[in-house]
Amino acid sequence: MKEAEAYAVGFAARIDTPGMKMICRPSLPTRGRFANDPLSARMDEMDAVVWFEDAFIPWERVFMYRSIKAVESAMKSPSGPHGSHQSATRSLAKMEFLLGIAYNLVEVNHSKFPPVMGLLSELVAFVETLRGMVRVAEVDCIPGPNGTVVPYEPPLNVVRAQYPAMHARALEILQFLGAGNLVVAPTIEDLKSESGPAIERYCAGADIPAERKMQLMRLAWDASCSSFAGRQNLYEKFFAGDPWRNAAIRAERYPSAREAQDRVWAFLDRNGEWEERINGGLSKSAQ
Repeated sequence: MKEAEAYAVGFAARIDTPGMKMICRPSLPTRGRFANDPLSARMDEMDAVVWFEDAFIPWERVFMYRSIKAVESAMKSPSGPHGSHQSATRSLAKMEFLLGIAYNLVEVNHSKFPPVMGLLSELVAFVETLRGMVRVAEVDCIPGPNGTVVPYEPPLNVVRAQYPAMHARALEILQFLGAGNLVVAPTIEDLKSESGPAIERYCAGADIPAERKMQLMRLAWDASCSSFAGRQNLYEKFFAGDPWRNAAIRAERYPSAREAQDRVWAFLDRNGEWEERINGGLSKSAQ
């Protein structure tokens, strides 16, 4: 525990602090136009590694210093459940967006076959599961400091545990629904080139013009297949930290575990009492 104190540190630093160094990953490749890359052209979030070499941090910017108790206090504060609520709400919004893309792909392609509708039903289940978890956290909120309320965290932990797999599956479903159209979707430059008339004729949807279908296909590609989509998928897996360690903590600290265990023992006790009554009845019958 003493060795861990050296890492129990928290502070805020200016971005131009001397001695603070930052290495950013390359920006995602994009044509830089909303029509071609509606997500990656304007929504790429930079990732970086930051380290400090003889950087001076004023004491007024230090929140905790070699204090495990301060870290534990921060971890148990209402900020945790509120952060989990924000994260779950974000996850719900993203899944609703992916569901909308999926329904549009099916509608444009007139492909409401049973296997296709089965894929849509998976996304519907994801959306409603996320919505239910957020709702339970709000309805079952607990009292917080100074008359506030704090979201009930266990259902939000379910979202953190399950959303990465939901997100990966949702992207896979978009790939199935879009199929090869996602790969060959023309760009806005193609549409305005000498090939434009052919694109308008051969790339149109059943009920929409080629340009409108192209917009949807480019969006579906950017959401499920592009570098942006790959980064988002990896982000969802690890943004909350080590998923295996987090899962172990959730299992160990689940507040209703003892209640569930006690119900099992109580059931077995009642079963024993029932057998005693049955056996007693049989003995009296034999007499």
